[in-house]
Amino acid sequence: MPSPTFTRDLGAGYVLALLDESSVPAVHRLTLENRARLRRWEHWAHEELTEEGQRAYVRALLAEWVEGRTVPCVILAGETVIGAAGARIDHYIGTADLGCWIDGEHEGRGAVSRAVRTLIEILFEERQVARVEIRADVDNARSRALAQRLGFTHEGTLRSAMWVGEERRDVAVYGLLAETWAA
Repeated sequence: MPSPTFTRDLGAGYVLALLDESSVPAVHRLTLENRARLRRWEHWAHEELTEEGQRAYVRALLAEWVEGRTVPCVILAGETVIGAAGARIDHYIGTADLGCWIDGEHEGRGAVSRAVRTLIEILFEERQVARVEIRADVDNARSRALAQRLGFTHEGTLRSAMWVGEERRDVAVYGLLAETWAA
């Protein structure tokens, strides 16, 4: 169970909690269980995924958390890890980049929308960023629909901007400004 250091009740039995080392076994297991579907969208899902590697990654994220450069979270249903959501913050230009994924069995239940909406509130209200971005593979209809549902504007497509496995993919860029955010 993640540390209660940072948690946000999302309603409907969901919680957004700080990703910490106690989360590693559950996140690793969930990642392996969802690897086939994540490989379609995420380059990291094509790499070797070990619990030791996950632990090192979490330690690095927690160091960035302390420095205020990231907000790394897990999404919980009750006390069960069902996904991850987070943001990387660039304080120099006042922006943040959001990312998320969820267990296939929990898609379509509103957990991701709730988690991302809460992260947006944290970024605008607590971290004082001016702009939040979501970048998604142009063929990832679910991620693109999430961005649109939360009020992001499709600002363009970056051609061949991301590796996924062995191929370059186009990326749709969505932006949301603090001044236009209406929670």
